[in-house]
Amino acid sequence: MGKSIIRAIAVLLIAAFAAMFAVGCDAGQADGETQTPDKATATAPQTQTPEPTVTVTPAPADHSTISTSGSHALAIKDDGSLWAWGLNSSGQIGDGTTTERLTPVKIMDSVVSVLTGYRNSMAIKDDGSLWAWGNNNYGQLGDGTTTARLTPVKIMDSVMSVVIGGSSFSTSTMAIKTDGSLWGWGDNWCGQLGDGTTTARLTPVKIMDSVVSVAMGGSSFSPSTMAIKTDGSLWGWGGNGHGQLGGGTTTARLTPVKIMDSAVSVAMGARHTMAVKTDGTLWAWGNNDYVFFDDDCYILEPVKIMDSVVSATISTNHNFSIKTDGSLWTDAFGSFVMVLDSVISVTANDRHSNVYAMAIKTDGSLWGWGDNGYGQLGLGTRGYVHTPVKIMDSVASLSTENSTIGLNRGIHTIAIKTDGSLWSWGSNMYGQIGDGTITMWSEMDINYEGEISPYITVNHDKHSPVQIMDGVKLPNGGTTDSLDSANS
Repeated sequence: MGKSIIRAIAVLLIAAFAAMFAVGCDAGQADGETQTPDKATATAPQTQTPEPTVTVTPAPADHSTISTSGSHALAIKDDGSLWAWGLNSSGQIGDGTTTERLTPVKIMDSVVSVLTGYRNSMAIKDDGSLWAWGNNNYGQLGDGTTTARLTPVKIMDSVMSVVIGGSSFSTSTMAIKTDGSLWGWGDNWCGQLGDGTTTARLTPVKIMDSVVSVAMGGSSFSPSTMAIKTDGSLWGWGGNGHGQLGGGTTTARLTPVKIMDSAVSVAMGARHTMAVKTDGTLWAWGNNDYVFFDDDCYILEPVKIMDSVVSATISTNHNFSIKTDGSLWTDAFGSFVMVLDSVISVTANDRHSNVYAMAIKTDGSLWGWGDNGYGQLGLGTRGYVHTPVKIMDSVASLSTENSTIGLNRGIHTIAIKTDGSLWSWGSNMYGQIGDGTITMWSEMDINYEGEISPYITVNHDKHSPVQIMDGVKLPNGGTTDSLDSANS
């Protein structure tokens, strides 16, 4: 009887997943066909005026010197050496083993930028070469195989930046080369690579030229990609089940389709997209549940949200924007409300639909609020935090992760201070804190109302920042005077 019930549940789950895949991605349809959405559609009634001609100058490569995802972390030191720690089930640490590393171990030299994926890692060296290692089920490493790599493998040369998109269900990679060409590889079941097919690519395939930035988003069942070209035009392709491409339909696109002009930045969530234009206006489209918090329709064309915006961030489903005066705004049931002032950057994630966010202010102070069930805000406590609370001073950059798939509750944060010290806090189930421990004790989870929830009975957290190492390179070419730490 028990086995029969298990089989029945398995069949139902498989059917549910198949249905979600079918609804989320209509990649089998050709461009030009239309799909009637299961909600009413909406577009903004606007007078079309010619867009001014703009040129978006490629910014210097965003050299991220720390990154955490999938319960492992990477950090670059001032001398260019790359260090890694945490979960290593697929070789994502890169030390030639699958053994968890509870303290940082040295992986390679001459690194200028790093990026972590769900179970894989990537690094750009000072000669522009791109290296990859870890999980490779979908060909996301780009080495021509689907074999996991336990040490770094060279993928291509002349790389300026790289983006990893997807989840445990599907992973793809996009890279911009120094000549502005955009290349893609990995899973492609929804057309998210933009090469005109739904065929996975095990090596990099050229997609388009003159690209200055690229973003990947969409849900696990409707992955999509956006890119901005040097002329400011915004292009989108891949899954479009929620209208997140903004091209007037919910039809998946297998090749890039132009969405709008004069774009300077784009942010992608699971079901909607936001872009900032050269005049500082913020535009949004996709599932209206997450734009105006109205479940009556999809927004299939870009709609203007607000003015004087410098940047926008989406935490899966929630929206944050920084205005020219440094004020930080977030959505609140159909409108935007101001949260904090003097902000220069914000990062945010969702945990079981409970959002948490952290912002760095102009004075270098780090502030956090929202969900804190795993101590991911670093306040020394757990439980929901309704207003921003100061965490620490002198912060140069941070990286957060939010992996809650299965038993991998990797809700974890790392931050570099201006003196080059690296600090870590949050979930420590796999040693991703990096202080030599795996923290495990019995505690009930605390939900978004601060109440005890019965569905998690073990907690693996460190609630306050712990210093891990010194001499970590500051982002975008910065250096510190402090060099090797006791970890070297």
